[in-house]
Amino acid sequence: MKIKSGAEAGADVERVRQRQSGKAGQNKEISAESKNAGAALKSDTVEVDLGRQIADIASGRADRVAQIKALVESGKYNPDSKKIADAVGSYLDDEILFDNLENL
Repeated sequence: MKIKSGAEAGADVERVRQRQSGKAGQNKEISAESKNAGAALKSDTVEVDLGRQIADIASGRADRVAQIKALVESGKYNPDSKKIADAVGSYLDDEILFDNLENL
């Protein structure tokens, strides 16, 4: 399992802080009065189509899942157990860090 350096751990902490602070200003709601305030405000707004973005991610993953499924069924899928262990360990490290930060 890879042990994170101080810089990597610091970056993880910063990511958690950004998540907790609303991802640095994303997803702010604009009041009805602000929406009618004028054209200058319209240039400051951002519209996000999350549905389309999620669909794009899902379709890309579906293709990859189909590829891996075909490899498994043909008996040609032989993942490196060290890489799997490192990925699981890294995931668990992140989960423990996030859980500890949420409980501060």
